[in-house]
Amino acid sequence: MQLRDLASVSDMRLVLAFDKFKGTLTASEACEAAERGLQSALPSVECVHCPIADGGDGTLEALAAASAGKMNEVDVENAVASLPAKARFWLGDDGVATLEMASASGLAILHPEERDPSKATTYGTGQLMQAAVRAGATELVIGLGGSATNDGGMGMARALGYQFLNGRGEELTIPIELVHLNKINAPQETLQASCLVLVDVTAPLLGPQGATAVFGPQKGADERMMKQLEPSLTQLQKITKRDLGRDFGDVPGAGAAGGLGFGLLSLCQATLVPGFDYICKRIELESAVQKADWVITGEGSMDLQTLSGKGPHGVAKLAQAHGKPIAAIAGTIPANDRSAIQKEFRELLALTDDFSVDEAIARPKEALKAQASRLGDVLAKA
Repeated sequence: MQLRDLASVSDMRLVLAFDKFKGTLTASEACEAAERGLQSALPSVECVHCPIADGGDGTLEALAAASAGKMNEVDVENAVASLPAKARFWLGDDGVATLEMASASGLAILHPEERDPSKATTYGTGQLMQAAVRAGATELVIGLGGSATNDGGMGMARALGYQFLNGRGEELTIPIELVHLNKINAPQETLQASCLVLVDVTAPLLGPQGATAVFGPQKGADERMMKQLEPSLTQLQKITKRDLGRDFGDVPGAGAAGGLGFGLLSLCQATLVPGFDYICKRIELESAVQKADWVITGEGSMDLQTLSGKGPHGVAKLAQAHGKPIAAIAGTIPANDRSAIQKEFRELLALTDDFSVDEAIARPKEALKAQASRLGDVLAKA
């Protein structure tokens, strides 16, 4: 390498826009580990951290890092009301509260034997929303993803004062009972805050691409249970339209988080937006990319779903739009998906290229640092 080449490498600016490595590294931790690896190969390179999320896990962290405010913690019911969940929300100085429904009603905070979407509800999410408003929030930004629920937002709405009644006037409390829904009573006082909902899927409420069919099995629903849950959500949509005059079942993202997208649209008059696009704007990622020589992204698992609007794919599209070379480091990449993913990235590495899955899980920071160092060697020769 000539001296001129060395000078250009030392002046290189890299934007690190990593999503989480689920269960092992937060997005910020991934950026930090990648920087250490890159600087071991390129000691003078400048790294700009832009941890990302797409509306699911990590949304709270990404948006809290981009605004002044305070983190708050509150006890709420978990999805099956077995134990209190320590749910958090970030209250910005601008009155905008950011929260993740998964911290209250998520799958990860339940024991495996507790997972039962026929009974799990979003009641704790509604409690979390109320807590944020009581703390002074005038706008709620709610990340959907990682839910244990399939209740169409019924639990959330009940926490906000809605009543769901059967033909005998008895209140329904779990999603499998919604098949008997006959009337929805709205509370006298509405939530005193606007709601912006971040989604990373385009699923409608019902049908073969809907909440139950696509995501039910991930939450523990077998075929028999799904045949019970789909009619329940169908009845919820029907009575919501009749009693409240709102019909949002076919809106892309209505099926997110077990239909919580539908519930927020219908019962809280929320607005749904793609999570990555919103977060990208809030963290000013586009401005950072415009000033970059390379953009580097990644997440724990990159597969064909990554190419359907997940964070790293959004980063790749943004880099390509500005003519910036894009690289990715994933935890794992299925062999059958690698060629399709490779087309979106100039360089593509996985922790499991050089580490076993068990090693990558046990020592994620070391594994990511090592692969980032490998990438740094490639960039030095680019």
